[in-house]
Amino acid sequence: MADAPLEYQDLLALLRGEEMNAFEAEVAAALGTQVVPGWGDSTALHRELKRSQTSAAFLARCFAEEREAFRAFVLQMSTELRALPDEEEYPPGEEPDPDDPSPPGEVLGYMQGFSLLYAQYYRFFRSPDDALLDDWLKYRRTPHRARFRRDLKRIFAGVRPADP
Repeated sequence: MADAPLEYQDLLALLRGEEMNAFEAEVAAALGTQVVPGWGDSTALHRELKRSQTSAAFLARCFAEEREAFRAFVLQMSTELRALPDEEEYPPGEEPDPDDPSPPGEVLGYMQGFSLLYAQYYRFFRSPDDALLDDWLKYRRTPHRARFRRDLKRIFAGVRPADP
């Protein structure tokens, strides 16, 4: 039987809870950054988690029973994802001004709840579903979706987190 879908109240409890917040502080420190307060649009986050079929039970396992395996996965995925080219797709007429001297924004830290994105990647890593992954990437409006999906599959093939 599949895990029950994530309810909005479960998401809020997780965002406010000590387990996830302690986990994120530990991971951010290992990555040489920090967690900045605030989690943004929790309704959009809830929809995204539901779209990826990431359940409350799965998230609870990520921060408890599978904590070390999930931590290793997040650290490796973060390193791999940062190595990917950072390209955006711009609609015609909305391209950035090439004469703009300002550099890309400096990363000040991860927003609270950042590990939930990695939990969705972890969900696809642990239970591959190509159709669902493609639908989720499309829903997230991921630039260069087909290439990013191939990159994810390559990264997943090289990720070796500890057994849960």
